[in-house]
Amino acid sequence: MPRDANFNEMNSRFFEGNNDNAPSAASPRSSMKHSKWPHTRSEQQATPGVNRTGGRPHRDELLYLEGYLWDPPGAREAMRRAIEIAKDAGRAVALSLSDPFCVDRHRTDFLDLVDNDVDNLFANELELTSLYGTDDLDKAFNEVVPLVKVAAVTRGEHGAVVVGDGEVHVVVADPATQVVDTTGAGDLFAAGFLAGWTRGRNLHDYGRMGAVAAAEIISHLRARPEADLPSLMTAKVG
Repeated sequence: MPRDANFNEMNSRFFEGNNDNAPSAASPRSSMKHSKWPHTRSEQQATPGVNRTGGRPHRDELLYLEGYLWDPPGAREAMRRAIEIAKDAGRAVALSLSDPFCVDRHRTDFLDLVDNDVDNLFANELELTSLYGTDDLDKAFNEVVPLVKVAAVTRGEHGAVVVGDGEVHVVVADPATQVVDTTGAGDLFAAGFLAGWTRGRNLHDYGRMGAVAAAEIISHLRARPEADLPSLMTAKVG
């Protein structure tokens, strides 16, 4: 899934059968993403969840933002505007921290977003601990939990921890048949998680759906699902 695709597209791929570093029991490296130099995109391409005339988000119930897109100034401004529009429309805002190096570059801005704008936060354990300048994951959780509605933190082969609504869920990693390429695992975890969120599933199911999607994506080359994800979700999550 391209990183600048909005959540409408990711969501529809799960439930309309169109197939294009997160938990998997066979992926010891999947809690880390490759360090990538800042992406460059046009402002229009980097405007997630907002149409090009500045209108409101439509169809989806949530604005999903990638931390990678915070690098170019134009994209950063577009994301701030997207947050304003989403909030005015009563939509939730989700942010993926994307990469520990990205967090290092933009820690002050990301902390401000988490403090004031983000409802659902996605990160792996290195990203979250980097955000709060600690090696202690429990300490990082204690910092973020009071600020967001849901925090979902992936831990590679150790699964994921999902916290929200006063609940803590430890999600077991979904077994992967093989680990070929971890590219896109974090994106697919978020897509599966949010697909469950928009359909009113429970908090644990969000995490399970994310784990199933992530395990599928790391089992082959290219960050586009090869399995029929709706059928996979039905078989493994129900």
